[in-house]
Parts: sequence; structure tokens; C-alpha cells
Amino acid sequence: MSSWTEPEWDDESRELLIAEDMVSRLTGQNGEWMPEATSEDANPNNYSGYRYVADGPHTNWAEKARLQAIEMYKKAVGDDPDLSGLYWTVKKIDWGMPSLSEPGPDDSD
Repeated sequence: MSSWTEPEWDDESRELLIAEDMVSRLTGQNGEWMPEATSEDANPNNYSGYRYVADGPHTNWAEKARLQAIEMYKKAVGDDPDLSGLYWTVKKIDWGMPSLSEPGPDDSD
């Protein structure tokens, strides 16, 4: 009787991983398809029927909270803090919105 180790990835899983890697590499930071965004058709000096325009600024409130936490840490630690290996994450805290019919903290009888 012989035994063998089952492969960790089957053919379909490998193909999906390769496809995801390719799509990730060819997608720009704004979600644009890089082969299209870097083509001569995308050059605003060439009329091709489309172009890219900026939209914003927009506030990423999660990123703003993360950057504020980093700044607070730097102030608390003091001069020239070593941030090597440190990172901050954000989490969404959902406390629900109060109902208009329910008394709030400032309502007194």
C-alpha cells in the first residue's frame, strides 16, 4: 500500500489565483483598467470618445481616524518616535441612531 500527499491547490484554484493576480496587477489605484488608462486613447490630447477626469476631494473617514490615531501616538511618545513595525487598523462601531420619539441625554423632565 502506498500513500501520497494531496496537492493543496487543484487546477481550478490555481487558475483563479493566477487570474486574480493578473487583474490586481492591471487595475490602477482608482479602479481603472491600466491597459486602457495608459493607452493613447486615454490621452486627453487625442479625441477618442472618452477621457478620465478627477472627482473629489472625498473624505475617507476611516483613513482620517487612522491617521489621527498615529498623530496622537506620536505626540504621546514624544520626539522622533520609532514607528518601525507598528501599524494601526480601524473598525466600524455601530451604536445605532436614537429615535426621535425617545428622549435623548439632554432631555430632562
